[in-house]
Order: sequence, then structure tokens, then C-alpha cells
Amino acid sequence: MFFVGDTHGNIDAIKFNIITKKITNQDIIHVGDFGVGFMSEKNQSTVNDKLNEFLKERDITLHVFRGNHDNPKYFNGDFIFSNLKFHKDYTVLEIEGKKILGIGGAISIDRTSRWNYENAWWSEETFYLDEEFLTNVRDIDILVTHTAPTECPPTNTDGFPPIVMQFAHRDMGLLNDLRIEREELSRALFLLLENNSLTHHFYGHFHRHYQSKVGDLIHMCLDIDEFFELKDYRDYEEVLNQMYSK
Repeated sequence: MFFVGDTHGNIDAIKFNIITKKITNQDIIHVGDFGVGFMSEKNQSTVNDKLNEFLKERDITLHVFRGNHDNPKYFNGDFIFSNLKFHKDYTVLEIEGKKILGIGGAISIDRTSRWNYENAWWSEETFYLDEEFLTNVRDIDILVTHTAPTECPPTNTDGFPPIVMQFAHRDMGLLNDLRIEREELSRALFLLLENNSLTHHFYGHFHRHYQSKVGDLIHMCLDIDEFFELKDYRDYEEVLNQMYSK
């Protein structure tokens, strides 16, 4: 399976990666900021239909979770096509024998500059913490979020980067809201780890590539348009075991 970072409406980048990497018969999980909802419903429907057909021709299913640059209405469960699927928050996918939990949403640092424009900012863009679900869910192997817990880079221990501070000058509550949101992601991760043995966590949002490891859990932030293949070596390991056990 593949995981892909923010694409912000760049469908050509998705197609380019699929063609150049010769991806077929695969599931691709998008970590958010797909860029859906920034055009008229008619045009968006045309774009979705064409991408769905492109994916179908290659036997690829693209699973998309919600970012802050996505219209939340596309993630209510009504936009599930044959090969392009916009999933609700807290959807659990079962792919290649793994259970993958997706939780979307994040705060836009440019939210104030988008408030006055139709189809540009949505109050429901933020991450929502469902403690009851996280307490009761079991057997999750992989977590997908859009933003990240405080334990993951960027840690902001030396302050926020200049681009965030630039928007914070016009949005007095931004920095505090960002801190609270990442603390809530940490709470979500803590609850998951209580009853689940996670191996990987993928996220985007920060337009950088980061990789860190806490205990046995690998956290990976995917850059813009970045594709990462998480390979299943189970069959390969079985072949090796047969070869060297003789």
C-alpha cells in the first residue's frame, strides 16, 4: 500500500506519481489536504469522475481523509465512488491484513484570510477528539491523521516557524488554538496506545518530510505530493525462511 501527502488539488501530481512509479492493483491512502471543494460542485464532480476512471483502469483505490483544505461536506459518507473514496473521520480500513484508522482535520494557519471568501474556509475544518471511540477501538495497526501530536516533529519547542507567526499577527487566538489541537492529538494517540499495538503513524499538513520513532511506533510526516510505499514483506520472509531452512 502507498501513503501520499498533501496534494492541494494537484490531480496531475497524483497521476504522474502513479504512472511513473507504475502503480497498479494497490490501495493508496491520502493523509488530507486533497483539495476537494474549492470549485463549483459541477466542476468538482467532473474532476472526481475523471480521477475515479483513471484509478479504475489501474485497479487502484484511493482512500482520502480530511485535511483543513478540504470541504468537510465531502467527508460525510456520501462521496464513496468505486475507486475514489472520501472517508468519514474515525473510519477503519482493512488493507493487506492491516487495520488503518483515519482521523482528519486541522486548523488552517491562514484561516482569517479565508473567512470572507465563499468555499474557502469551513468552521468544521478542525480535528475532533472522540475519546469514546478511541477508548473502545481495538486491533489498529496504522494511524493516519492530518496534523500531528506534540510528540512528533515539528515540535515547536523553540517557537513557531516564521510563516505561522506571520498569520498569528492577524489572528490573536491562532497560536493557542494550534497548541490545544496538537495536545488533543496527543490525547488521541495516548488512548489508542492503551489498547492497540500501532506500528506506523502517517500525517501531512506541515509540508515537510519528517521521520521519528517513539518506542516501536514510527511517525512519518509526508511532504507535498510525496508517495511512500509501505511494503508487506510477509510473503518475501516466508520465501527466505524456506530457502534457508533447507
